[in-house]
Amino acid sequence: MPDMGGIKAKADLFAIAAENTDTLERNVTALLAGIPPAHLDSLTRYSDTIQRDSRISVNMLQTMISSFLSLQQHWNMYEWAHSMAKLSSRAPEEILRERLGDFYERRIAFDGRFVNGESFRYGALNIGGLGTWYYGEYCVVLKEEVSHRPEVAYLRSDSLKTYMRPGPAVDEEAIRRDAAPHTHRHCLALLKHAERAPSTEEPRWPAMLCSNDDYVEAIFTGQLTPDQVEAVRMPKADYEVRFHFAILSFREKLSDHDKFLVAEFRTTLVHLKQRNIPVEAI
Repeated sequence: MPDMGGIKAKADLFAIAAENTDTLERNVTALLAGIPPAHLDSLTRYSDTIQRDSRISVNMLQTMISSFLSLQQHWNMYEWAHSMAKLSSRAPEEILRERLGDFYERRIAFDGRFVNGESFRYGALNIGGLGTWYYGEYCVVLKEEVSHRPEVAYLRSDSLKTYMRPGPAVDEEAIRRDAAPHTHRHCLALLKHAERAPSTEEPRWPAMLCSNDDYVEAIFTGQLTPDQVEAVRMPKADYEVRFHFAILSFREKLSDHDKFLVAEFRTTLVHLKQRNIPVEAI
């Protein structure tokens, strides 16, 4: 990376991913050469599943998906902070610091290291399941077209937990080793799960690939609208309870918080139905 007057030029995450294809292919070839024959078929099927079925998913809280559907646009955290700043006397940085808490320094350091880092949107590679529900009970699955944008990259795991050094500073060597473009997402997943996939039953592959505990992180840019949503998934138990109160029973006594939650859920269902976006309760 060239030095610009003592200051490092920002790195281009998507160019790094695009330039890493040969390395990823070599690593996969070397990996498969040492795999017992009994496991090769399983790994081949896992790789094929990633290439055929994977989508980017973004988990959202109830308030987030309601805003997304009603305003018909997705705000990343910087866009959201600027919008909140316009409605108040507070600075965007102050709002961001409050929202991110202990993650503030690391997130700002990570995004600030890359070209157009403030335009990054974060999701996960998903082949089914509820995604990273820690970030929200609604798993918004994006259409395949979103993945084919030129600015899409995948990292082996959570960027803030995996690619940050004390300082905080970005571990660029690790990123250059792991970053993958969309065309090679299966290589990254295969390298990551080569030991676990053969011993994991196929119905459990979605949870192995993407869960609260671990996931392949997807980073992308560009606008995101409801028209680009393929499906919305949520836990079956949550769906049934909210559907009961929102649709089937209007006479139940609820707290003010639960009344708000039910009303938001009802509005979300209306928006999804209007846009022919299926809700999958699993």
